[in-house]
Amino acid sequence: SYGIQLLPLTPVTELRDDPEWAAILYPRYKDACETAGDFCIENGWSILQAGLQAETGDKSGALKEALAIPPLVFETQGGMGNSLTNTIWFIATRKKVSIEGPATTSTSNIHTNGTKASTSTINNSS
Repeated sequence: SYGIQLLPLTPVTELRDDPEWAAILYPRYKDACETAGDFCIENGWSILQAGLQAETGDKSGALKEALAIPPLVFETQGGMGNSLTNTIWFIATRKKVSIEGPATTSTSNIHTNGTKASTSTINNSS
């Protein structure tokens, strides 16, 4: 379970969350939320899922995900202090990340600010 490590969605998150780590974690987090059904949505974990998706470079998919979250979730404890405005800001301000090769590979290169990182199994589909 990694959701709690994603709190909060603030500017310091950029220092905390490496794009390589986000690219590895996102498919697992997405699968866990899909398996849990409405639990992730009702309890605010889908807010963090959208933020994590943005960190992988899929800002348009993350925005679509964030806008699909029921507004009441942001007003409950499930919102975890994140507003819709904060979530949209977070998504919009993620650095550009490009993943070379097919969406799912055993070793893909992620480039951020000229650096290369090797990952095992990246799935950036939404």
